[in-house]
Amino acid sequence: MTGVKSDNISEKTTERSVLRFFSPLIATMYTKDDWGNLEEYGEEVFPAELCSYETEILKRIAEENLE
Repeated sequence: MTGVKSDNISEKTTERSVLRFFSPLIATMYTKDDWGNLEEYGEEVFPAELCSYETEILKRIAEENLE
């Protein structure tokens, strides 16, 4: 035996912890053609570029959460 009391190992705790996973933010931007329709293939937008759209992104997220 390692000298550790077995009571300490089996002791349960009521504390809760939060574990959050984050992934890189990427987006695909679809532009409109001459007729106003979305293009078939989008263009990947990277996180550094998305910073300029932060206000619009947060606004859309808030709208989605309200629905």
